[in-house]
Amino acid sequence: MKLQKEKGSKYKTYYLFSGPNWGKIWDKIFEQSVERAAAAPLAYGYFALETQGEAHINGAKVQLGVE
Repeated sequence: MKLQKEKGSKYKTYYLFSGPNWGKIWDKIFEQSVERAAAAPLAYGYFALETQGEAHINGAKVQLGVE
């Protein structure tokens, strides 16, 4: 996916230049990026529980602030 900042914007409006939404405006890129980053430790915790790997479980606990 290629993004290009809209001229004159405050760095929050981007145009999509590839993919199924080609040419559309993505004005919530910052907010959506923050949400995805915040959800990453939870996804890792789920992965750790599914695999039952001790190293992954310990790493997930650290990321989630449990230990």
